[in-house]
Amino acid sequence: MEIEFTNLLIVVAVGFSAPFLLGLAPGLRFPAVVLEIVAGIIVGPAVLGWVEIDEPVRVLSILGLAVLLFL
Repeated sequence: MEIEFTNLLIVVAVGFSAPFLLGLAPGLRFPAVVLEIVAGIIVGPAVLGWVEIDEPVRVLSILGLAVLLFL
């Protein structure tokens, strides 16, 4: 089984571009986290289906949840 990181690359690109795009439009007054969540829903398998949940994405999502729980 070969591990591909294309889905992880898309997730990272969306995660970094969301706050950048929010900085370009200072009139929008909501947190960057809201834009990241909405972008994740749009790009994810529920709407556009550009990103599938494979092993690297699954591992990092579990790691992110663990970090969030222990903050």
